[in-house]
Amino acid sequence: MKRRIVRTPLTLLAVLATAGACDDDSNAGSEHADTGAGDGDGNTGAGEEHTPWDTDRGPRVGTFQLQNEFKLPVPEGATKVRMWLPLPQHGASEYPTIASSKVTNFEIDTGGLEWSEHTDGAGNKIAYLEVLDPQQSEIVVTQRFLLERTEVLNGYIDPEETRPYTEQELAALTAFLQPSTHIPDSEGVRALAADIVGAEVNPVIKTRLIYDWMLKNIDYWVKDPENDAASSLGDTDHCLNLGTGNCTDFHSAFAALARVSNLPTRMVYGGLLKSNLNDLDIDASYHCWAETWAPELGWIPLDVSVADVWYGDNLEWNDLTPEQQQNLENTAGSNWKGTNLDVVDYYFGNMDERRVVWSIGRDIELVPAPVGAPVNVMVKGYYEIDDVAHEWSWADSAIPRKFTYVATGAVVSDYWPLE
Repeated sequence: MKRRIVRTPLTLLAVLATAGACDDDSNAGSEHADTGAGDGDGNTGAGEEHTPWDTDRGPRVGTFQLQNEFKLPVPEGATKVRMWLPLPQHGASEYPTIASSKVTNFEIDTGGLEWSEHTDGAGNKIAYLEVLDPQQSEIVVTQRFLLERTEVLNGYIDPEETRPYTEQELAALTAFLQPSTHIPDSEGVRALAADIVGAEVNPVIKTRLIYDWMLKNIDYWVKDPENDAASSLGDTDHCLNLGTGNCTDFHSAFAALARVSNLPTRMVYGGLLKSNLNDLDIDASYHCWAETWAPELGWIPLDVSVADVWYGDNLEWNDLTPEQQQNLENTAGSNWKGTNLDVVDYYFGNMDERRVVWSIGRDIELVPAPVGAPVNVMVKGYYEIDDVAHEWSWADSAIPRKFTYVATGAVVSDYWPLE
């Protein structure tokens, strides 16, 4: 497993000392002991020089029937219920993970309640319901639709195809350089980012340096669930301080490091349509990834959290317990069997066809305006009962949301970009 980043409370600067030097004993000489995690040109630092993955095949297409169901218990005596729910994002867009999605046959069943479609402050399409003097004990809203997803296939992202940003480009993309509640612009984050990227000015190389640093220094929590844990909010400090987290922790930390390095970056929230959950009547949870913008290349998708599972840290299939095997398959896909650096490279610039997009961004301003503060993420929804605010939590089984899907066309096995 990776050597943990250790810091004193409230001082991220201590990350620099531990990330750049060997421990006194067992980690001396470790391949994970340096701060940099690659040279930006295909060497992931996983023990040997690695030829960057590339392909000349065409993109894959997956088709799915999806259902997203929300159940909201209504307390006795409630006088007003308001619900904001994510809708599938798709169609013409400058953002690759939205443009590669086509939704048809969309329907929403509200049990006869009126609903309306709005665009939130981040540009996401959302559904809104308001019920006055509700008579029902439970409000159920179910979305059903067909999704055709085309793989975002760019092959190897060549640093020679971009250039440094102009001042005008950075000004136009300033919204994607700003901090948010859980993506801070702090002294510690800036110091760590400067240590990672140094004097590099090429946007692709800078992005890859951060991507590789994350692989070498942060562990997806499912690798060691007895000792690691995800935050409940998707938090940069949790990820960098503890050296672990889930997909939202990973990409919050990535976005924080990228933004202070003048790399316009945004977070994408959706779901992974894994074959081992296909046609099962259980909630398939959620997933998030990131996109960063480079001149001449546009928005580049990446998923450093799934890549981290494929990075493997020398995890060998036969050495794992059945529970560990299941956890890693549930995260990375049913064909995960250990380290594969080609898949690590794939998720830097490419995105598989097994995804649905629910929303973009953090600290989202909802429309119509709620009573509460901006919403941390819009992946499972938000509701207010008598002007008391609640985000739909994946940890709250009393307020269930169930996302299920069925593959309706020929779909290649999970996350296997090689052929």
